[in-house]
Amino acid sequence: MDSKLVREWLVDVVEQIRIKAAEIDRLRAEITADERRKAALEALLDSSANPAAGLPGEQMILRSVEGEPSEPSTHPIERAGLAILAERGKPTHVSEVRAELVRRGIPIPGKGTDSNVIVYLAKSTDICRVGRGLYALRSWRIPEVPRRRPRTRRKKRKARA
Repeated sequence: MDSKLVREWLVDVVEQIRIKAAEIDRLRAEITADERRKAALEALLDSSANPAAGLPGEQMILRSVEGEPSEPSTHPIERAGLAILAERGKPTHVSEVRAELVRRGIPIPGKGTDSNVIVYLAKSTDICRVGRGLYALRSWRIPEVPRRRPRTRRKKRKARA
């Protein structure tokens, strides 16, 4: 076999793979956008079919973007975190979530650090950790990263004289 010909075939196959992978990414983005539109339209139909239920504005937006949350969130940081992630449409680093909370004027308890925000995001049943510092909506079905177990320290024994 001619090795030059085989190399040309290899280059062609690699280029075809690159083109098809780009097409897959484009189609996934379109599917995600269509799913959001579908959820928004379903929420609109539900609210018009049952006007007596009357969802609050923010809760209606959350339900239309991500699917119904398992239970209404109670803390403003949790509610805002859900809204921020839904608006971004992709996993977001906790520092970006914190910066957006500050921009929106939502008070963060404690020193207002990333770790203070993590506490509230971790409590949410609708938000999951998908990477180091990355959080996403559970409805996106991105595989979660298991929580790390806290290190246990052994007590040092004092040397007896």
